[in-house]
Amino acid sequence: MLFARPVSGSGRHRTGADLLVRCKSGRNLPLVARHRDGSAVARLGALTVRVIDAEISIRTAAGARTGHYRLLTTLTDPGAHLVAELVRLYHERW
Repeated sequence: MLFARPVSGSGRHRTGADLLVRCKSGRNLPLVARHRDGSAVARLGALTVRVIDAEISIRTAAGARTGHYRLLTTLTDPGAHLVAELVRLYHERW
């Protein structure tokens, strides 16, 4: 499940679906572990999430723009879900 808008910790999923969402880049999340790929595992209330800090670039007729994004996902296994794939998936939501 992809959300185009940032979510707060209060909107937890209850369907069993995995999430890939954006949160404020300055949000202080209590890290539990770090992965070799640069992502980390954190707690968001009762939810365990993987934190991915990414740069996403887009090109438009007006030129290129790069933004810094913090993504959260319940897909916590870095071997099964590569950072590059998750960032690409988030970027393609538009």
